[in-house]
Amino acid sequence: MIKLSKNLIKSLNLTPMQADVYLAALELGQASMLDLSRKSGGKRTTIYKFIDELKVRGLIIETKRKTRSVYSAISPEQLIEFEKN
Repeated sequence: MIKLSKNLIKSLNLTPMQADVYLAALELGQASMLDLSRKSGGKRTTIYKFIDELKVRGLIIETKRKTRSVYSAISPEQLIEFEKN
């Protein structure tokens, strides 16, 4: 597994909170919004404001588990390929 560098995260033009949520999702695997909030230290309502942008950019994937949404981050390997393009 590739270790993420601060420069790679910075090159994606993420806000500090977006970067924290991405890293929390990466560490947790699949996580609910509450899990992301707890792990990243951000408020759940704040994360809802920008999670769609992370999904559109392809950094976070949303899947449904019964009636709940769970979120997962793309792998660092995919992130590097994404950065190359």
